[in-house]
Amino acid sequence: MKELSLRPSVFSFSIGLPQSKLDGFNPILLSELSLRIADALQAPATSDAFRLRVGDALFGYDLSCAFFGGNVEVKKTAERFTLTFKNGRVQADIPFIFDRVARFLQAFGSGPQQRVIVTGFCHGKSASDEDRIAFLEQFAVTKDVTGPG
Repeated sequence: MKELSLRPSVFSFSIGLPQSKLDGFNPILLSELSLRIADALQAPATSDAFRLRVGDALFGYDLSCAFFGGNVEVKKTAERFTLTFKNGRVQADIPFIFDRVARFLQAFGSGPQQRVIVTGFCHGKSASDEDRIAFLEQFAVTKDVTGPG
């Protein structure tokens, strides 16, 4: 397998915490939770940072919190808690992300047995077009592969 060296131009990272049981809708608890989220992420708790959508009275809600210019977002539903970082661009963003993830897990994770879903995306640029083409050629369609299976 050929390797390709990339210079990242933008990356994002998301961590999801599935809830072991459904959390019912409670506006007072969700309001308190919003402040706990801001505190855990060391983010300013302004009124425009929080948005609550309600679909039904039991489990159909979506709490969204946006911080740091919308580049850090937390979503809480009855089934899941998700922390997302968008538009990372430089190496210095990585310690910031790791620190906030650790704080988030400490505040809202249920311990070492907590199931965690991690997703990451990175868009980058190769050093040259020739390097990119050489890397992608190893995945080209060949006559040896006629179809799936």
